[in-house]
Amino acid sequence: MAIKPLIFITGTTGFVGFAVLLKALAANKYRIRLAVRKTDQIETLKNNPNVATYLKQQPNVIEFVIVEEITKDGAFDGESVLGGVEGVIHVASPTPWETQEPEKDIVIPAIKGTTSLLNSALKYPAIKRIVITSSMVAITPPMSMILGDTTNTTTSSSRVHPLPKQNGPFPAVGGPPPHVLAYLYGKTLALAATEDFIATQHPSFSIVNIMPGYVLGPHALATGTKDLWKSTNALVLSIAVGKQAETPNPGSVVHVEDVAEMHVRCLDSATLPLANGKSQDFLMELGRKTGNEMQWDDARSIIKKHFAKALENDTLKEGGSQPTTEQRVDIGKSAEVLGRPLKGYEEMVKDIVEQYLQLVESEGSL
Repeated sequence: MAIKPLIFITGTTGFVGFAVLLKALAANKYRIRLAVRKTDQIETLKNNPNVATYLKQQPNVIEFVIVEEITKDGAFDGESVLGGVEGVIHVASPTPWETQEPEKDIVIPAIKGTTSLLNSALKYPAIKRIVITSSMVAITPPMSMILGDTTNTTTSSSRVHPLPKQNGPFPAVGGPPPHVLAYLYGKTLALAATEDFIATQHPSFSIVNIMPGYVLGPHALATGTKDLWKSTNALVLSIAVGKQAETPNPGSVVHVEDVAEMHVRCLDSATLPLANGKSQDFLMELGRKTGNEMQWDDARSIIKKHFAKALENDTLKEGGSQPTTEQRVDIGKSAEVLGRPLKGYEEMVKDIVEQYLQLVESEGSL
């Protein structure tokens, strides 16, 4: 029996990264090496029922390596990290959490985590493809994300000009909070650094950037409702429990399973032929030709349709609202590479609320 190729994945203790891991396991064509920061994360991943099922059937399908600080130069050096690896999926990146030091805690790790991995990969000729989790915010001017834009159409080839500065400023008045702005800057600058790397280093591998909007859907690592509230699913849950938001958010959404599957499919050169030293980008969201096809508050009718009983018993509440900013978006060939249409907003809302209600019930029985 032929030995399956070895792939390396970062960020699998997060919402998107864990979904990527499950899709890679389901593909049944790879051996998988996972980077974690701490030893206890190994047990968390091994003991998850979704992973345990695969390990029972194939005990050696996953191996682990500890990379404590991904921002350090050479963090990914060493045979135990990238040795023998043919494909890489780099998901690890800071989320927009509140911090007093947005540059140090969000911007720099987003950039250095990517460039450190890319520079280490140059030393391992077996690597043929690296797939990076970028973001729609990396190619959209911050004010367009905040205020919307129905004049220009965002595509995977859109870029932010001029580039933001790594050190901000991060104004909190009249705009998004500093940690949110830092997230936008970090993703934008990480993409720019990747493109500069390709232009200057001419790597012997190809690079694919996946650029999702708000990633929604079931959180396979969640053990309680608190975990759902910490993810982007909170935007839908707020509507589901009757909260009214004042700040609008872009109607740019994509199902987590679509994002995860796209990462894994793009590793495969048969699915996506791409010459070494070249790159390709895929924008992942539902696509909005006129800019107003999707509204966050569409969740209200979806919830009424599928969860009437939970509304009746006040587990869910009516009256929730999340304003939507409008943008025109063309996702190009993303669905073609995925091999099917992207899942719709109704399925995202249904999956999120269904999991929330299951977790509410399990917490109530404790």
